[in-house]
Amino acid sequence: MIAFAHSSKKYGPSDPRQIQISNCIANFVAGTLQSLSAVELEEFKAMIHAIDPKVIIPSRKHLSRTLLNNMPSEINQKLMEKLNEVHEISLTVDIWSNRQMRSYIGVTAHYIYETVVDSVDGNNNLFDFLPKHHGCFALTLQLVIKDGMKEVSNLVKLCTPKKLFKVICKVSNIVAHVCKSTHATERLKDFKKLQTANATRWNSELRMIKSVLEVPHDVLHELETHHKLTVHERNILSCLCEILSPFDTATDKTQGDKIVTSSFVIPCIRGLQSEIDEMHAKYYNNSNFNRIINTFRHSLKLRFVAYDKEKVFRLAAILDPRFKDAWCKEDELSALQKLIKGEMSRMTSNNSQPVVDTSTDTDVPVKRCKLFSSNSACTSRGSTIDEELSKYLAEPCLSDDSDPLKFCNIHETSMPTLAKLAILYLPVPATSSPVERLFSVGGRVSGPIDVA
Repeated sequence: MIAFAHSSKKYGPSDPRQIQISNCIANFVAGTLQSLSAVELEEFKAMIHAIDPKVIIPSRKHLSRTLLNNMPSEINQKLMEKLNEVHEISLTVDIWSNRQMRSYIGVTAHYIYETVVDSVDGNNNLFDFLPKHHGCFALTLQLVIKDGMKEVSNLVKLCTPKKLFKVICKVSNIVAHVCKSTHATERLKDFKKLQTANATRWNSELRMIKSVLEVPHDVLHELETHHKLTVHERNILSCLCEILSPFDTATDKTQGDKIVTSSFVIPCIRGLQSEIDEMHAKYYNNSNFNRIINTFRHSLKLRFVAYDKEKVFRLAAILDPRFKDAWCKEDELSALQKLIKGEMSRMTSNNSQPVVDTSTDTDVPVKRCKLFSSNSACTSRGSTIDEELSKYLAEPCLSDDSDPLKFCNIHETSMPTLAKLAILYLPVPATSSPVERLFSVGGRVSGPIDVA
């Protein structure tokens, strides 16, 4: 009886273990956007008691009025402590209004903390001014896609009055039918799930088309729907997917949140130009697709000329050990070296440090994404490049799946100036995707959602 009474004794309110569990519950509810009533569920209580039977589960009232109310100040304090240790910060900023027409400004901060790209977010209106900024690379890429798809409407030799858009609409109707039909779903159970399109993401439509094309023609024809794709239409869609796939890869590479993305901008532009040139030669005798490809080529050149010359993205690309100067043309190498040397000189103008070699040589084969396969490293090196830069450029590029920040951490003593520059330029976001994700969460917590 004594042992039973001792084991069932609960923690006091000031017990460190009780405080720890209570804070964890508050973090769980807030971090996963759970309803406050979650703490009253019998299943939740059983789980907590199984973890530690001495814990007093906070009530809904205590959770909302005390624990959650204390969290903002604690988070702000931890955030300020972390930001005080950071030397350089990059921001993404965007404005947004919810369905109740309340206006918000979203801000995300990106920085390197212990060789990891970290990010924080918030909504406030305390900015009196904004420094020089860069447009969203993904948005510009989407405008290029829009330019090309306008030309699609001029395609001929299709049996429908609205041409290719009609065929894409047919694909969408097939997917909609499968989503609503148990018979069709059962018939396609051995294949990958068909993807639905999202109006806010252009590549979701591409992935929808690809998912339908992966289903064999005869299996798709067995579905009880009057929307049928002909062999000719499937071939047209396959060609369209081939043209758009490099743009899909570029979109994915540059929309990361807590990874380096700024260094992908120029290699993506150069890779897209190379891919489009190859497809132009491949479809040279197809006047319809050749017109689309020419539209993409013109739009790429027109819309990305500013990105290609932007100092931030050029420096980020050469400071990323996965690319270095592999994307650079021979006639651009001298200017690029002058640019990076000027930044290194500025960084070390006051305190130069000796270069100590602590790196190790490896002969691991480099894994290279197809989009960047055209970026072949230049072999000619200027004789005026200083020792640190020469050593860095002489080493082979890392594979695409490598972490450039780990490289900077390993070579911090042997390449100190380049490591400092990497901390300055690599955290710059290539797109506004992080702040857009913030709005997605904000829409769920800012107030009731008008379902209608």
